Amino acid sequence: MARLTKLPWILGEQQWLDLLAVARDEPVRNRVMLALAYDAALRREELCSLRTDDLDPAHRTLRIRAETTKTRRERVVPYSVATGVLMSDYLTHRATISRARGPLFLSESRRNYGQPLTLWTWSKVIRRVALAADLPRFSTHTTRHLCLTDLARMGWELHAIASFAGHRSTESTLTYIHLSGRDLAEKLNQGMQQIHSREAVASGAAASGEPWQYYDLGHGWCTYTFFEQCQHRMACARCDFCTPKESSKGQLLEAKDNLRKMLANIPLTDDERAAVDDGQTALDKLLERLADIPTPAGPTPSQIGAPATLLQVIDLTTRTRSCRSGEPC
Repeated sequence: MARLTKLPWILGEQQWLDLLAVARDEPVRNRVMLALAYDAALRREELCSLRTDDLDPAHRTLRIRAETTKTRRERVVPYSVATGVLMSDYLTHRATISRARGPLFLSESRRNYGQPLTLWTWSKVIRRVALAADLPRFSTHTTRHLCLTDLARMGWELHAIASFAGHRSTESTLTYIHLSGRDLAEKLNQGMQQIHSREAVASGAAASGEPWQYYDLGHGWCTYTFFEQCQHRMACARCDFCTPKESSKGQLLEAKDNLRKMLANIPLTDDERAAVDDGQTALDKLLERLADIPTPAGPTPSQIGAPATLLQVIDLTTRTRSCRSGEPC
């Protein structure tokens, strides 16, 4: 039988506001716990196990002890200014219950007054708030899902989110990247560029044989469709696929700095990396090795007879972009 894999449920913007509206009437302890659960993406046990000495109000951070975590990894996480205000109010209130150091969140029920708040009690609080907000799917773990998804939407790197969440492996973190839709948005953007390029071809923009897709090399354009596979991509031999710019003077003086800006999604060979890191000596070796290797247009650099040019690769661009005055398109 096929196994179904579903993404965690998270709230929409209005649902979150509805929940906060209900939580506003809760005691200060419950409000600060809900705020911390979101700010620091805390699991239920991590939240309920916090102690007074885990708190650093001066820097607005929490120490999540290894023994309270699912992965047995200690971490330090921040919380917001607004949560800091709530925390100050709660600490003042807590002093009326107990001044002893120890568990941060205490029960205020008649039966367990002053005792550490249990996981079950916190679950009941969240269940009551969720039903009052008409959000029956909301649980103690939903705030964690929402926080990590928001971090992914904000562009946090995968490993940074994993470290913040206390994940042992980034495989768990990928769930939130997918849930945020960030990876799909990037792929959509890349795909739309290709679609627009193909539309330029279909509309007849390339009917005269002019290129419809090219890489901006700084000193010119490479119109070779499979640029990423070209062995001369970092040492351009000025083959027939290369269209020079009139504004190329002075570009070569910045060649080494330009190379460091090469697109990260084009993996470099060891020789190419050496050309970036080690300068002219390594570049000369790269040019010597490529001297008799055919360019995409056919002839080798030796046959062309033109000096190779160290490149800056800026981006994959399309013919639909407007051209500057005096520059070929």
